[in-house]
Amino acid sequence: MKQLKSFGQHFLKDQNVLNKIDDVLRFSEEPVIEIGPGAGALTSILLNKTQDITVIEADVRWCGFLAQKFKQKLTVLNMDALQYEWKSVLPGTIIVGNLPYQIASELMIQLAVQDCAFNYCVFMMQYEVAQRAMADPGSKNYGRLSVILQTQFDFEECFDVPPDAFDPPPKVDSSVIKILKKKVPLCSLDSLYTVEKITRLAFSQRRKKCRNVLSPMFSKEQLTLLGVDPDSRAEAISPSIYVGMAQYLLSNKKV
Repeated sequence: MKQLKSFGQHFLKDQNVLNKIDDVLRFSEEPVIEIGPGAGALTSILLNKTQDITVIEADVRWCGFLAQKFKQKLTVLNMDALQYEWKSVLPGTIIVGNLPYQIASELMIQLAVQDCAFNYCVFMMQYEVAQRAMADPGSKNYGRLSVILQTQFDFEECFDVPPDAFDPPPKVDSSVIKILKKKVPLCSLDSLYTVEKITRLAFSQRRKKCRNVLSPMFSKEQLTLLGVDPDSRAEAISPSIYVGMAQYLLSNKKV
């Protein structure tokens, strides 16, 4: 079957890359959810480790193919992964996938805000998105995505994947990363929703100084009190400071 651009389908074909992903996936018998299995190259590897596999595939054509190829060995869900109830995931579940580039950022945010009880995730995604997720404060890639995810998750950068490892080749490089839940998150879900609101405003005009872009929420004096230089910009503020800002608003019933 032909891959569809509308689903962002670039199927991994390089066996060496598949083997490297297999090396990262060190588990046995835990439940697994695979996102975007396509023709099932990675699915075959997963079935050597566990029989408790659910695959989420948006393209109904490939759902039929997978059901036929693997018979009763897995559960096939024909749906958009962004519509899945991630808060219902059983504790200890491992989530893997070659993420369609257009959903990678939003999917990771959904895992955070729904407090998904996964053990860890191993995702292949666009290199630039992976760099944004893991970026340090002050770097050019640091932004709203970095802040939201880093309040809840730790990251391990596994390896990069060139375009020619896929069929058809994408126009960008890819990265495989591992996501682990922090043993102690930087904030609760209530605070995280407020962090999301603050960062949405802060990074809407990232070249503006904080005292200007954040003026609808904070005075110059409040920023100083919270450890924020009013003349700094959004990318200079660490996730922990954003959490402190959110908790200040919540405690003063400003949101």
